[in-house]
Amino acid sequence: APRWSPDGKVLAFVSSSEPGTPVFLIPPHGGSPRRLISTNIRTLDLDKIGSAMGDRPWSADSKTLLVSRIDESGRTAIYRIDRNNGDAERMTSPPPGSVDLSPSYSFDGERFVFQRRTNGKGELLMMPAAGGDPQILLADEFDNVSPAWRPDNRHVLFLSDRRGSSGSDVFEVDVTGGPPKQLTFETSRVFALSVSADNRVAYAPFWHDTFLFVVDVTSGERRQLNAHSKDNFGARFSPDGQS
Repeated sequence: APRWSPDGKVLAFVSSSEPGTPVFLIPPHGGSPRRLISTNIRTLDLDKIGSAMGDRPWSADSKTLLVSRIDESGRTAIYRIDRNNGDAERMTSPPPGSVDLSPSYSFDGERFVFQRRTNGKGELLMMPAAGGDPQILLADEFDNVSPAWRPDNRHVLFLSDRRGSSGSDVFEVDVTGGPPKQLTFETSRVFALSVSADNRVAYAPFWHDTFLFVVDVTSGERRQLNAHSKDNFGARFSPDGQS
């Protein structure tokens, strides 16, 4: 699950290559990865590993990033990690039986959104970037996961099974209120949601073979990026939003 820093100088990723399933930093042209901090997520807990960082976990100045990690009490909370020294500041306090995942900053850096999973269902919450009490953005009987901001800092895209079948799709919700709006109409599960600075959305629907798509948020036009017989997971835009 690689994530570009806004300055384009480093990629953050989670790896099970060492005990503690740490977050590493590595230059985009290669080199030795630097261990930043452990998430303490179990090696085989792939869904949680993939949700340890959201679509935009980095602060605008590239100095810190938001990471979900398991603390000493066994709870999965969101921490703000210093890029230089790995110092961790706890940002959320999930209640017993809940886990906080997929933290993602708004484009203006004023807030971040995350999912709180309880009994297999996800609700969406947001809170000020400086910290404070989280505000419930969406909580219902559906599973709502992988929140990602649009550049207008008003709408949050997310994945949900609310269309009433065995699959999932991309939806959006206005943080000022109103019902969710469905953006994609796939026939299978959708995952790997990412939003560019110019308001494009990349995602991957799961078929026997998996491909990458870009969808225009305004028109709904969908364009397939690749077609071959290999799996393609974890689509993410570059910092300039062009690739």
